[in-house]
Amino acid sequence: MKIKILLCLVVASIAYGANLNTASKNELMGLGLSKGQALNIIKYRKAHKFKSIDELERVQGIGFNDMQKVKAKLSIKENAKVKKAEAKNSKGKKK
Repeated sequence: MKIKILLCLVVASIAYGANLNTASKNELMGLGLSKGQALNIIKYRKAHKFKSIDELERVQGIGFNDMQKVKAKLSIKENAKVKKAEAKNSKGKKK
C-alpha cells in the first residue's frame, strides 16, 4: 500500500511539478534529483524559505545543470493554510 501511495506522489510530482517549499524527499527524487540533493533541499528550506526557484543554486550539491533539469517542474506556491496563518498572526501583532 505504501509503495502505491509513494508511486502516486512521484507520478503526480512529475506530471504537475512539485512545490519547492513543501515537496518530500521522494517527490524531489521523482523529478530526477538524487537522494542527497533532495535531502540538501529539505535542509536548506528549513533555514531559508524559497522565494525563487533560482535560489536552488544556493543548495549544496545542486549545480546549474541540475537546476536546469528540474526548474520547469518546480514551483514555490504558497500553501493556503500557511498564508491564512501568517495573515492571522500579522493582524494580531499590529494591535
